[in-house]
Amino acid sequence: MIIGQGSLEEELKKQAETLGIRDRVLMPGFKSNVKDYYNAMDMFCLPSIYEGLGIVGIEAQINGLPCIFSDKCVEEVDISGMSYFLGLEDKSNWLRAIEFTRLIQGLLLNLKNGMRIQDSLRTCKNVSNNKVMQSLIQNAINNLLIG
Repeated sequence: MIIGQGSLEEELKKQAETLGIRDRVLMPGFKSNVKDYYNAMDMFCLPSIYEGLGIVGIEAQINGLPCIFSDKCVEEVDISGMSYFLGLEDKSNWLRAIEFTRLIQGLLLNLKNGMRIQDSLRTCKNVSNNKVMQSLIQNAINNLLIG
């Protein structure tokens, strides 16, 4: 979901079209009721080339979203103390951070719904396509079972 208007709006639409994902990328334009959109999100990413304080990032955290910011954002935007700051050069770092955040969210949801931690970790391991993540989760399971 990309909310707002700007000089790159048409370029982003064309890029989504070229990638064949236009039907999966919501671009509602400028909205005054952004909180309603935050409530529909699982996480918030701000891959800005330049950003001052990034008020949208603060709003996202206030709405309980985990956040990933480019390292061009100032550290003061991290009011939760739990945000990631990543460089824009390596897209794979962004993909790993997004996947890791999704796995943690799934783990916490499973625990909230009464699932045992070992079972929740196994479930998260089974839905991850990333071999490194699967290995980390398996190590966590092993440590829980041993300890």
